[in-house]
Amino acid sequence: MHHNAEQIARDFISIQTKKAMAKLKKKGRKLGRPQFGFRYVDGVPTERADQMKVLGRMIELRSLGKNCNKIMTILNEEKQPTVTGKPWTRTGVALILSRHPMDMD
Repeated sequence: MHHNAEQIARDFISIQTKKAMAKLKKKGRKLGRPQFGFRYVDGVPTERADQMKVLGRMIELRSLGKNCNKIMTILNEEKQPTVTGKPWTRTGVALILSRHPMDMD
């Protein structure tokens, strides 16, 4: 199969990127975004007070029987911040709640 120059360049960059990421991971570097409510400090997940407050509110509303659409509406009405500063979405709320336990103990 013949590769054109652009494809060869893309393949080379892909290989180099994968090698660099593997090297960082081997050194213990955390790759990717941490869970909502946390940030990495020297490679260790550390709580973010601002996001933990929002997460606590989400869990509280869920324990009161609110669905993701209602939680989204309440968070937006309360002007609770998202990571990006954009309004909350049902999908965003559902994703965060799926990754966290229902209690904060």
